[in-house]
Amino acid sequence: MKKTLFICFLLIPALALGGCGLFGREYAYRKLSDGTVEITKYNGKAEVLEIPSQLDGKTVTSIGTYAFSDCNSLRSVTIPGSVKNIGELAFLFCGNLTTVTLGKGVTKIGDSAFSNCRVLTSVTIPDGVTDIGDYAFYICEMLTSISLPYSVRHIGKDAFSVQKTGSGSFTAPIEGLTVSLQEDSYAEQYCRENGIKYVYSD
Repeated sequence: MKKTLFICFLLIPALALGGCGLFGREYAYRKLSDGTVEITKYNGKAEVLEIPSQLDGKTVTSIGTYAFSDCNSLRSVTIPGSVKNIGELAFLFCGNLTTVTLGKGVTKIGDSAFSNCRVLTSVTIPDGVTDIGDYAFYICEMLTSISLPYSVRHIGKDAFSVQKTGSGSFTAPIEGLTVSLQEDSYAEQYCRENGIKYVYSD
C-alpha cells in the first residue's frame, strides 16, 4: 500500500501539466485548442537561442506568460515565424538579453513582454505586428534601435519608457532610443504624442 501511494504522489505533478511537454526537457508546453502549442517554460541555459517552430511535431504558435522570464544566460533570441503571440511578461527580467529578432508571423507583443531587459539594445519587429502592449519594453534603458512597421495599430501605455525619480516617481521615454518607422503611420503618431525620437525608414 505504501509503495502504491508513493507512485501516485509522483504522478500528480505530471498530470497537473495537462498535456505539457515532459518535465525536465528544455521546453515545457501546453496544447492549444487548434492543435498547436504554447511554450510555457524554457529550462535551458543557451546564450544564443533560436526558438524551434515545432515541439514533438506540433507547431509552436505562442510564447506563454513568464515562459522565458529571468533567463539570465540568454543574450540573443530569435523567435520563429510560426509564433503569432508573445505573452505577457514572457521575457521579463532577462538581464543579459541584448538582441531580439521576431519572426514574420508575430502579430501581438503582450504587456511587459520584454520589461526590465536592461541591456537590450536592438529589436527587429516585422511587418504584420499589430499590437504592442502596455510596458512592452519598459525599463529597457539601453534600447537604442527599434523598427516599427506600418501594420502596428496599437501601442500601449509606457511601452518604450523608463522610470525616473525627482520630486516624485514618473516615467519618461528611453533616452537614446530612435524609432525607425513609416511616414503617416500609427507608430509616427504614437512617437510624436509621447516625445519619442523617430526617423523615417527607407
